[in-house]
Amino acid sequence: MRFQPILFWLLMAVVALAPLPLGGNRPWAWAALSLAIGTLMLFWALGTTLKKYNAALSLSRMAPIAIPFLGVVIWIIVQASGLTPGHWHHPIWDAGGGGKITVNGHATGTALMRLLAYGGVFWLALNLGRAPHRAYRAFYIFAVASLIYAAYGLLVQFYGWNTILWFDKWAYRQDLTSTFVNRNNYATFAGLGLVVAVGLIFQEYRDVLGNRFDARKSLLFIFDSVTPRLGILFIAVTALVSAILLTHSRAGLMAGLSGLVVLCVTYAFTRIADTKRILVISSMVAGIGVAFFMLSGDAVSSRMTQIDGSLTDRLHMYHLVADKITERPWLGVGYGNYLDVSWTIRDASLAGYWDKAHNTYLETALELGIPAAALLMLAILIAAGICVYGALTRNREEIFPVIGVAATVIVGLHSLADFSLQIPAVAFAFAFILGTAYSQAWSSER
Repeated sequence: MRFQPILFWLLMAVVALAPLPLGGNRPWAWAALSLAIGTLMLFWALGTTLKKYNAALSLSRMAPIAIPFLGVVIWIIVQASGLTPGHWHHPIWDAGGGGKITVNGHATGTALMRLLAYGGVFWLALNLGRAPHRAYRAFYIFAVASLIYAAYGLLVQFYGWNTILWFDKWAYRQDLTSTFVNRNNYATFAGLGLVVAVGLIFQEYRDVLGNRFDARKSLLFIFDSVTPRLGILFIAVTALVSAILLTHSRAGLMAGLSGLVVLCVTYAFTRIADTKRILVISSMVAGIGVAFFMLSGDAVSSRMTQIDGSLTDRLHMYHLVADKITERPWLGVGYGNYLDVSWTIRDASLAGYWDKAHNTYLETALELGIPAAALLMLAILIAAGICVYGALTRNREEIFPVIGVAATVIVGLHSLADFSLQIPAVAFAFAFILGTAYSQAWSSER
């Protein structure tokens, strides 16, 4: 039996279907997704034990990421264990005993399950995406899946159905959300699909963007060499740009544009690319983006110039959360426990329901404590940094680490103003993209 191809297609199915049940952001959905990834991890372990295949990279290549990630996992277990000194326990517990660092052990266990699932997606993508043809196929399938979700969102928006699947919309009724509830979360997911699709278009025109073709013949070659596969990628880019604009998400739009800029600039400095030509084509892409914006981005344009109460409330919330972090900066309140302590953060000046801090960095620091939160972010930064190294040094397959860098910029920027990375479908997509990109950041010889 060929283990790897089967595992690859099963992983692709999980990642592609993750956004379907409301972005995967329901208890039954994230439990099912975690179970699926856990099962695939067991099959991967079985395959390596039976010598059906070996790990894609040596332990020395994976240690820079694995060590800080495992450190965070161990700390979360310690938070929920109740085996720590009494003065470490959260004050919410009675002084008589039985206390823990975490406020809610069940919530911490659930959050740990989700984090391990994200790590599993990264691990499987890293090991199953090492073959270049499989990495291309993985990204292409993700681009097609992103196109399908965008097409569904556009259909719902244009026909005014105000539904999410078979549910009536209860929020963001005027905005495109596809199968997600929150427009900002979908905008981040669509931005990931956009950089993947644009990156694959660069890969298809790799010779044109390099130095192998006469510049005078390049434009003619671009139009003459459009294949059905390329056509689908161009349609995906068009649909995803339109969908992002119709979400009316300011942060989502800015994060997506930043990802595209980083994609183009990073690719311009790869060994294969002709920098001037890349910058010219990037300018053309930017011009097309401006045209889209002018045609269908009126609502976004008005929101970009509008400073409303929600922004003021968010800035105030950031200040409150930062103050709360200072109460337990080293220990945290327990991973996944923001909702349980949110009532101690609120004040009378905040209106509405705040079950998230709308800043993933602050929320993670509050839950894990600053050291563990820094370790978790360090693992992602190291992976992105190695992708930068791979993009600038590889002579082949350089587009994959370039896409990984752009994807990290999108989720990294958007996490400053929202919580998209806390939505399972977005986290699955990012872990999948970064894992595949990381596997391709190393040359075959190394």
